[in-house]
Amino acid sequence: MVEAHPEYVLLASGIIFFDALSAIPFAKLRLDGKPRKFAFVKISGILVNMGSLYFF
Repeated sequence: MVEAHPEYVLLASGIIFFDALSAIPFAKLRLDGKPRKFAFVKISGILVNMGSLYFF
C-alpha cells in the first residue's frame, strides 16, 4: 500500500511534526506554573473544535 501511495508517509510525518510543534507552547505554560491559563487554552481549543464540527 505504501509503495502505491508514497505521499501517505509525507502526510503522516507532517501530522506528527505539527502535533509535536503545537505541544511546545503548552509545555511552556506548564513549566511556568500557569495551570489556569493552560486549562483555559486547552478547554477553549476543545470548545472551538466542537463548535466547528457542529457548524460544518
